Amino acid sequence: MSLNKARALKASCALYLLWVASAGLAHAEDFARFLQPGDSLAAALSELNRRGYQIAYASNVVLPDMRLETSPKATHIEALLREILAPWGLAAVKASDDDYLVMSSGAPTIGRRSGKTVRDEPAALETIDVTATRFGIASEQPEAQTTLTAQDVRRVPHLGDDPMRVLKTLPGVAGRDLSAMMNVRGGRADEVLMLIDGAEIHNGFHFQDGDEGFLSLIDSHLVHSIDFTTGGMTADHGDAMSGVVDIKTRRPVQADEHHHAVGISFVSSFARSGRTFADGRGSWIASARRSYLDLLMEQAQDSGERITPEYQDAFAAVGYELSDRTAVSAHALLGTDDLIVVESDSNSREAGEGETSHVWFTVDHAWSPSVQSATVLSWATGDRQRDNFDEREGEMLGDAALNAETSYIDVRQGWSWLASEDHLIRWGFSASHHEADYHHHIRSVAIDLFDPTRAVTRDDALQLETSGDKVGVYAAYRTRFGEALSIEAGGRWDSYDYDEGSSYHRLSPRLNAVYQLSERSELRAAWGIVHQPHAIDRLDVEDGQTEYHQPESARHLVLGYTTQLFDTMSLRIDAYRKDYADLRPRFENELSRARLIPEGEADRVRIDATDARTRGIEITVRRDTREQWGGWLSYSYAQAADFVDDRWRARGWEQEHSFTLGVGRSGATWDVNLAAFYHSGSPTPPINLAHASRPDGSSQFLIERGLANADRLDHYLRVDLRASREVQFKNGALTYYLEIFNLLDRENPCCVDEFELQSRGSSAELAIHYNNGFPRLPSFGFQYEF
Repeated sequence: MSLNKARALKASCALYLLWVASAGLAHAEDFARFLQPGDSLAAALSELNRRGYQIAYASNVVLPDMRLETSPKATHIEALLREILAPWGLAAVKASDDDYLVMSSGAPTIGRRSGKTVRDEPAALETIDVTATRFGIASEQPEAQTTLTAQDVRRVPHLGDDPMRVLKTLPGVAGRDLSAMMNVRGGRADEVLMLIDGAEIHNGFHFQDGDEGFLSLIDSHLVHSIDFTTGGMTADHGDAMSGVVDIKTRRPVQADEHHHAVGISFVSSFARSGRTFADGRGSWIASARRSYLDLLMEQAQDSGERITPEYQDAFAAVGYELSDRTAVSAHALLGTDDLIVVESDSNSREAGEGETSHVWFTVDHAWSPSVQSATVLSWATGDRQRDNFDEREGEMLGDAALNAETSYIDVRQGWSWLASEDHLIRWGFSASHHEADYHHHIRSVAIDLFDPTRAVTRDDALQLETSGDKVGVYAAYRTRFGEALSIEAGGRWDSYDYDEGSSYHRLSPRLNAVYQLSERSELRAAWGIVHQPHAIDRLDVEDGQTEYHQPESARHLVLGYTTQLFDTMSLRIDAYRKDYADLRPRFENELSRARLIPEGEADRVRIDATDARTRGIEITVRRDTREQWGGWLSYSYAQAADFVDDRWRARGWEQEHSFTLGVGRSGATWDVNLAAFYHSGSPTPPINLAHASRPDGSSQFLIERGLANADRLDHYLRVDLRASREVQFKNGALTYYLEIFNLLDRENPCCVDEFELQSRGSSAELAIHYNNGFPRLPSFGFQYEF
């Protein structure tokens, strides 16, 4: 980074901190503008949620005949809740994050995020969130009879209306522009578990090849909430060493003003419809999305080129409350994608297709006021095909094809027993049967550009049918010591069996604690071991692998501190350490990942790391975005390294220093949000110009490759902007937005594309060309609800 750029970055950070400090006092809001005498209390709470506040309430606590008698005089949310709830003997208690739970002041109730009615419970111990590092992001729509809402997903700029890309604004998350998949706190992209409405999603991305995945299958318009855990997971989560993304989809409620929606954006169009039935005891929703990137590319591509990316996905869900104690639901998530790329300057061709389907059923049952269970049965299939041909003069000639068909059957059940006010016991089990059918062939010759006399040749084919079974059980005990300290101790036992005859059994202890230092501050800690099996669908058949490896493990240690600086501003500090063991081999291209046949390239290497480690500290200052002005500034220091060949070396996705900045304003007509991202350059092998002596005594110039990941690319800097507005009509509401990705149109190198030696008489120069991230991408879209 140049001196001027460094000074500019420091100055912008200083200005933002000054702005945050000056904006620390709570912003007063005129609630009387939209809350009027005669409004039902339920409608008032729903309107507050629509505007970004997060308030949970039960239909048997907030009754239909409760109405506001006067216009509210309060100008802050907590004072407002006291004013409008007190006449009915109700109160709002601030729970984890920024949620408020509406309960009877004489008989407390417990808010549940499950999407079912909130019922009276004997105590509130289960509302205490003991997870060490958890982020909550919620959208603006209610779910069933419980409302938990915010506007982050809608406000934050995110390419392609993809909620997974919103998570990349959080500290500790890295990833490439091209991919919606992410590296969480130094882990691989496949170390993140994705859940949608309780079911594990095995193939959750479009155009998924390796660790790419351009877009997720879920449209942001369907998201009700996202709970994102980046470390210190409790015992109910296994099989993912770095994080958990838990997505809840929206559900229609009787109070919904609109039941249908259509929309169009720069990359896709969608339609959605949903209603309630049986006096609100049941609801259904259906949504479909179709991209038209292929139509846009026909207008934008050069003569001779052919690029046709196309994808579709659909989601449907129906839920019904059989009784006050039992609720059932059924879900379906489908996706297809098709990609053809023909390069104009060669005969190279890329062709890929993908299909995925997930169907699952859930049953939630309250056996008593203190004992509850949740059961999920799911079935999924996937089919991924790739057929590529690559011809680059003097570099590569080859073709490769892959067909991978997978199927999954999963069942999981979780129980909770609130034994007393200070004792909560949770337990459960999961069982899975997974199958895979692989077909792969490759014929290629690649020239090593560092040694043109060396050619890497591959000519082989592989066909393999395999299957595996997983069984896991867990138990956890949560208790409270006094008013300040809550601890949860738990553990998992998992068994992994493969049809090739190998079998593994692993025990994973977990310990989580939260200590309330004061009304505004808390300290969190977590320690635990997480095991991740070699998944049936993650066999590296492209690199000749036919056997599954033992489960990997990661030992987590996480410390976190959170404090409320002012009514609308908070500080959060997290420090973490992960130590990996029993890692399986992985395969990477040292220089460039943007190749049609990566497994045949000369820079393809096998990484046999015996151990790995990640370390980091994350600091975030946030001003509540529910006020007129809001935003955040975060800094992360992170190290991620493998132990290979008796030395530690940086992982290719390490981002040692990173900043994210967000500023948003909610006005009467427009919401405007800006997000900026900076991180130090990613690791890459050094490419150097060297001299060598010929036998006759003369010298020649050579290109040499240094130690793997010993050099750094240029730093990354990107600024995104999103502006949106909602217009109300008599019979509908129109929301439209304008978004600009990479507003500054900066070239952000991600990897080496090619290099060449340019001779100039007795001297020479080394020219290195890089592949960059996305250029400036303006997009727009609208949604009409009716």
